[in-house]
Order: sequence, then C-alpha cells, then structure tokens
Amino acid sequence: MEVVVGDYNGEVAGLHWDIYDSESKSLTLDFSNQNHSGSVKVLSALDDYFTSGSTDESSITALEFAAKSHLLSAAEDGLLTIWKCKSWECMKNFKGHKSAISCLAVHPSNTMAMTASKDKTIRCSDSMLTVPQHLQLFIYSTVSIIFKPDLQDFILKLLFSPNKRVWNLVTGRPSFVVNSKEDVPFVGWSPSGQLYALVVKNIVYIYELKTASFVHKLDFQNRITSMQFISENIIAIAGDATTLKLYDISNEICLLESEKLPSRIKSMKVCSTPNPVIPNAIVTALSGGYIKIWKYESNSMKEVISQKTHMRLTSICCLLKDINS
Repeated sequence: MEVVVGDYNGEVAGLHWDIYDSESKSLTLDFSNQNHSGSVKVLSALDDYFTSGSTDESSITALEFAAKSHLLSAAEDGLLTIWKCKSWECMKNFKGHKSAISCLAVHPSNTMAMTASKDKTIRCSDSMLTVPQHLQLFIYSTVSIIFKPDLQDFILKLLFSPNKRVWNLVTGRPSFVVNSKEDVPFVGWSPSGQLYALVVKNIVYIYELKTASFVHKLDFQNRITSMQFISENIIAIAGDATTLKLYDISNEICLLESEKLPSRIKSMKVCSTPNPVIPNAIVTALSGGYIKIWKYESNSMKEVISQKTHMRLTSICCLLKDINS
C-alpha cells in the first residue's frame, strides 16, 4: 500500500506499507517534497497517479479520479473542472455554484459527480436522481465526457430518451436549483452507488439513490471531520471526539469504537482489495502528526500502524493494489 500525506506547510510525503505481510508494523518513507507554498487541503490517488490540491492554487478543495482517464477538481471559486489524465488537458469547466465547493464525490459508475457548496443551493438533473429539497448539493452528469467512445451510443440513447431531462454538457447548466439552510461539508457514495451520505454538523444522513428517500440517520454526537463507507452497511466516521467510530447503517448504532486518540482525525480513506484474504484498511491522518491504520473484517477493528511524523497533517490518500494485479 502506498500512503501519501500532506501538511499545513505544503509538504507532501509518500510512504509504503506491506499490507500483505502480517508482521509489517511500520511505514517506510519513499519521498518527501515541498510541493506547495500553502496548506495541502486534498489528495487523491489512482493507479500510477497521486494528485494534491493546496491553498496556493486558487484554493483547490476536492480532487477525485473518474474512470481511470479523468480527474475532477473543485475549488473555492465554485468551479468543477474535468481534466484528462496523462496530458492533463482541461476538458470542461462547470460554472454553477456561486460560492466555494466544499466537497466532491464521484459515483462508482462514473456517470455523475456530486458536490456540496457554501452557496447553499441544490443543482441537479432529475434524469439521474430525485433530490430531497433540503439538501445542499450539485450533481453533475459527466458520462458523455468520462466514458469511452465505444459506449457513447448506449449512453446517448439512455440520456436522451423522451421521459428524461439531462445536463447540457456544453453549458454545464443543471435542470433545477433548490435552496438549502445548512452547509454540507462531506458527501459520499456507498460502494455500489445505491446509497449516498450527507454530513450536516454531527449527523450523517443516508439516502437511497433510486428514490432519493431518507433511510437512516447516524448521530456522531460531535462535529464530523471525515466520513467513509466501508461497505453497503458499514460506515466509518471521525471528528472532534478524537475516536474513530464504525456504524451499522441499517440498525443505526455504533458498532465499533477505537481507543481515545492523541489528537483528532483530520482526514481518512478506506482502501479495499479484490483479494478476500486481505481485510479493508482504514487509513487516517491525525492533526498531531500521527498516521494510524486499522484493519477491519468480520465486525472487528484492529489498529496495525501508529507512526508519528514531523508533519502537521491535513490530508491523506492511499493506493492499494491486489498482490496478483
């Protein structure tokens, strides 16, 4: 597993951990660079790429890869931008939000992306999703850009059927706008894409994609700083409580909780592999400089890495490939 962390001073460091070695208890440094002059706010990884966004670059607030061929970035100027991997050509700017975009999540199918903004608006296409009116979201249908050419005929037929309304990918305009009263700092999709989660203060609201109906509510009881789905029914939540909690979504209960941490979790990622022998890895960056990693399987959570760095950590990402890939 490759782990990349960023800090307040603009430093980015890459570390390696042999997740397939049950005796491996530490991370080894691969590189460390002063890549930015401002705080590193976000990191993202896919295949051979790691990307970082900082306050020195028009305040990049979110980065997500899609379909192994494109990178989506969000910024404080309200722009969502699609970049082509390898050439890093700017493919499209979507102008819709009037204020900073707080977060970005790409659907597992790569057919849409969801962002939340501080302008407190919902902007979406009902060709993809019926959206509850109190949520602060911006949903982009990006299929005609992201998918490979050999799928275009099928996608265009699907999107332009008479009973559908779609995004205009030339102008980037949504079908309708709905106002919101609350900020949504985090959004996320379940592994199948059938559920999506929205954070408002200390609450995680879970909705079903097909109907956009509210299905579950999880109360973390403290301000949430990070949230990640582990499976369709298990979600990891961290925040000001300085513990990591795993929730059973369907029963709306805290399933597991870590011991009290030396500082709060600033950023978290969940990595999984197709190899059924290898459990999920929950990778976290703590504000006090620690990198902590837990393994989760069969409703148990075990801390396997606790390593102190010299950095004031702000963000983390990881890349995990199956040993046979």
